[in-house]
Amino acid sequence: MKNPGRTLAIITTVIFILGILLGAGIGYYRYVYMPQKSSEKFSKNHYEQMLDMYRAGRVVEVKKNQIKIFVEVGKYDKGKEVVFTATPQTMIQIGNTVVNISGGSVDLTKYFAANQNVELLANPDNTIYAIHRELLPGEALSKK
Repeated sequence: MKNPGRTLAIITTVIFILGILLGAGIGYYRYVYMPQKSSEKFSKNHYEQMLDMYRAGRVVEVKKNQIKIFVEVGKYDKGKEVVFTATPQTMIQIGNTVVNISGGSVDLTKYFAANQNVELLANPDNTIYAIHRELLPGEALSKK
C-alpha cells in the first residue's frame, strides 16, 4: 500500500507550483502585456492624428495672424495654396528655439516671409497648432 501522506504532499506541491505559474501568467498578462498593447494602440492613434495635421511647404504670403502656404507635403492639401490662421496658443519655433509664449500675441510677419520653407501642424479648421522653420544662413535669434 502506498503512503497517503507522500501522495498528499506531492499533490499539494503540484497544486502549489501550478498556482505560482498561473499567478505569474495572469500577472504578466495584466501588468505587462495589456499595458503594452494599450500604449501601442494609443501611440498608433496619435501618430495617425499627427500625420493628418502635418503640412510642409513654401510661404506664399504672410499677414499678422495668417499665413498662406503652397503645401508640398500633406495628406489632404498637397499641391494647393492654403491659408492657415494663428491663434494665441500657436507655438512658433525657429530652428530649435520656441520664440513665442502661449497665450501671447502672435505676429507671423516677425518670423516668416515669402518663399521660406515651413512645417506646421494644423487643426482641421486650418488653425495652426505649431509652425516651424529652420534658421536662415547667418541668422541668430536674440536671447530675451
